Amino acid sequence: MVYDTLSSVDSKGQVKPRLIDTFTLFADKKTYTFTLRQGLKWHDGAPSRPADCVASIKRWGAKDVSAPW
Repeated sequence: MVYDTLSSVDSKGQVKPRLIDTFTLFADKKTYTFTLRQGLKWHDGAPSRPADCVASIKRWGAKDVSAPW
């Protein structure tokens, strides 16, 4: 996909991983840790790194407070 997300929400309101392999929600219900799936690549074949996701989350999170991550 050209635009994919770390996760999505299904029809029952459950978070479903997409680019994420595993995730943990801490007891505070505000903190998540997650691991990306292996082998993720950009459109040009370059590997997608965790640092790329962090930058995207910071940029997107500042605009959309309803995000599940």
